[in-house]
Amino acid sequence: MTLSTPRIALQLWSEAHRSAFAAMHADPEVMADLGGPIARPASDEKFDRYVSAWTAFGISRWAIEDGDGDFLGYAGVMFRPDPNHPLGPHHEI
Repeated sequence: MTLSTPRIALQLWSEAHRSAFAAMHADPEVMADLGGPIARPASDEKFDRYVSAWTAFGISRWAIEDGDGDFLGYAGVMFRPDPNHPLGPHHEI
């Protein structure tokens, strides 16, 4: 599934996004407000979590691409099923 306009597209995750996703997480400026860069194994784990969330919950983050198909980032909603989280099971935006 894709939601798109001539300038931007929200895409389901594919392996084509994995390296750009990791590069984004390795950038200190991009990750400054999120505790700093994360290493490739942690980025891959996060990527896999986003991919599997579509199957498990029918909802996840979207990969955002520009009109040329270049990866820009991600946005969306994730279900957090952890009953031990202070908020209990919830959706995170």
